[in-house]
Amino acid sequence: MYRKLLLCFLWLAVSGFYALDSRKPTIFLVGDSTVSTFAERYAPMTGWGHTFHQYFTDEVTVDNRAIAGKSSRSFIEEGKWARVIRDIQKGDYLFIQFGHNDQKRDHRYTSPYNTYKNFLTQYISETRGKGGIPILVTSVMRRRFRNGELYDTHGDYPKAVRQLANELDVPLVDLHQRSFAHFDELGEEATKKIFLWLEPGEERNYPRGLEDNTHFSRYGAKEVGKLVVAGLKTLDLSLKNYLKDYRPPPCEEEETETITLCQGEGVSIGGHYRTQSGTYREDMGTVEGCRKTRVVSLTVNPTSASSRTITLCEGESQVLGGKTRRTSGTYYDTYRNRWGCDSVVTTRLIVNPVYETRRTLTVCQGDSVRIGDRFRAAAGTYRHVYQSQQGCDSTVISQLVVRPTRVKRINRAICQGDSIKIGSQFFSKAGRYRRIYNTRYGCDSTVITTLRIIPTRFHERSLVIAEGDSIQLGGYYRFQRGTYYDTLQSTLGCDSIITTALRVIPSPTETQLTTTLCHGDSLLVGGSYQKESGVFYDTLMLTTGAKDIVTTTLEVLPRYQQAQTIALCQGGSITLRGTLRTQPGVYYDTLASSTGCDSVIVTTLQIADSIATPTITADQDTLRSSVLGDTYRWFLNEQLLADTTAAIAPPQEGNYAVVVGTGDCISLPSVAYYYTPVVTGTYDLPSSEASLQVYRGEEGNYLHIAVLLSTKGSSRRDGHLYIHDLLGNSVYSGGTLGLVEKIPFVHSEGIYVVTLVEPSLNRRTSLKFYW
Repeated sequence: MYRKLLLCFLWLAVSGFYALDSRKPTIFLVGDSTVSTFAERYAPMTGWGHTFHQYFTDEVTVDNRAIAGKSSRSFIEEGKWARVIRDIQKGDYLFIQFGHNDQKRDHRYTSPYNTYKNFLTQYISETRGKGGIPILVTSVMRRRFRNGELYDTHGDYPKAVRQLANELDVPLVDLHQRSFAHFDELGEEATKKIFLWLEPGEERNYPRGLEDNTHFSRYGAKEVGKLVVAGLKTLDLSLKNYLKDYRPPPCEEEETETITLCQGEGVSIGGHYRTQSGTYREDMGTVEGCRKTRVVSLTVNPTSASSRTITLCEGESQVLGGKTRRTSGTYYDTYRNRWGCDSVVTTRLIVNPVYETRRTLTVCQGDSVRIGDRFRAAAGTYRHVYQSQQGCDSTVISQLVVRPTRVKRINRAICQGDSIKIGSQFFSKAGRYRRIYNTRYGCDSTVITTLRIIPTRFHERSLVIAEGDSIQLGGYYRFQRGTYYDTLQSTLGCDSIITTALRVIPSPTETQLTTTLCHGDSLLVGGSYQKESGVFYDTLMLTTGAKDIVTTTLEVLPRYQQAQTIALCQGGSITLRGTLRTQPGVYYDTLASSTGCDSVIVTTLQIADSIATPTITADQDTLRSSVLGDTYRWFLNEQLLADTTAAIAPPQEGNYAVVVGTGDCISLPSVAYYYTPVVTGTYDLPSSEASLQVYRGEEGNYLHIAVLLSTKGSSRRDGHLYIHDLLGNSVYSGGTLGLVEKIPFVHSEGIYVVTLVEPSLNRRTSLKFYW
């Protein structure tokens, strides 16, 4: 009996362990509305997590816990995360995507590099503490285009996720980058199919149509899910083995082997006898589910026989056939080559003789003769070794004898026009003349005569004297115009002749001139360049030889200069000096004035500081711009509003943006602020004071809202109805068309608030009711 109980206990224990090991892993998803699963009343609005299970096999479970409107902070502070971490077990996976609502300036806001990273770190550390595997996902792109170009609205939140993934070594699916590339490729028009763009009457839940650039259609949710799966495939996680379209590489094993043979040998591989080098594959069949292949690298080394001829000179030796050889003959050697195979070398040895020759050479002094590879000019004995035709040394011993030669140098000088006899000829030109005589040894004796010619110099000059003066020329005083000659004796004994051309000029004349200059120019008068007004004198020599005294009266005219300052906005431009200018600086334009002098316009170009991009803050029912300016342009769902003040009362729920202008400059649009009306007013008013009444219809799932008239005879009201739960989540939005509104209302039990906004009366009325 005891043995049976023990066996039963062991069976139950083994069964329990097997059940634990065979448990299917669960993929948990946490995030905001772009991930969450929506109720049917919001169809066709779909988050990518709603259809995420379609990409996995039945061996894994997808549990989507993402909730619309949540940030990384509010998901934890409202207790949603506590329920998720309670259910996570060892081996489960957690996809974390927040950021859309973290940037909203309300109770959900987190700072990208501070509180945002801190909350994400909490998800990661607590998941790892339960044995789970966290996976970070960056925020998916919104549909935002400007001038046809896609731009991002998430700021630093995606960068903070990438940074945290790197710091904590967490797998990352960069959905932000992948969705940007995908939406940018589709373009502005084609991306409408991804998001919730509906025509009026197209969907029952949205009878007035919808233009939503944040949430996805059913088709869009599947496309974004594919981007998440594509990112998952790049990660080193076993989770991708559960993807339906994932195919792990087949199991193959190879056994490598190297065989070396000598030429003439062989080996059997795969049933074939191989004698040539190469790589051969042999199929070994399938062993334990893996296909095995034997890969043999066969190398066949040669067994070689070679012959050679070696030539030696007489007296040299060579080891051949195991002995030292000094005589001609044929010898044989057997070696083991580098591959370990025999190699036979047949050597034919030739021994050639060597020679020695003596000779005597004679040259004259100053000459040279080539001995060996150099020219020799000095007497002596020289030894040179040549290569004979057989390649052996042949020595030539040369005895060099040098016969003397004599050289005599003579210098001679004569006057220009004379001549002198050198040897057997007369010479009258300067130069070096060589005459060669034979000596008794047969070598030349040379006489070198250097002849120098002393010139008879001729000088020409021109002299000018005034009428009535005289000068001594040719031994006489001359006072008339003419040409005169003087002959002088030079220090070298040769004549020198001076020819003088004499001119007689009349008395000087005077000339008066008046001229003007522009300020900054100059004129050469009075022997220098003048820049100021005055009277200046110059003496000129006329072509007739007479002097002319020129008196110049100089007047300097002024130039004009005008300064101006121009300010441009960032990115603006203006044409200055014929060129389009975009950079600050000082620019000069030169114009001609009526006096003919330049007029300069000096322009100081300034670039105004760029206006900071505003942000929108909400104060109950008022939206304000954080940046002050001269003008304000407000947009609701990208449509321009009439308000032009720094603060506005938002007329309805939606995305608001503002552009601030200062002077001629405007800022970039602010980040879109999604406004939800704040529930204010008096709740549970007495019936005599209440302007609203709410009650459940007899149909059960319909809510009746009665609007009490404040003016007699009125049957309609201009207003808008909102219904929110106590957490501020909008559950209904629509205009009032009559005295009683009948609204389909399928929601869980709880307290709700209905709000009537009457813009024309600048009034808001709220009522709390229980459903």
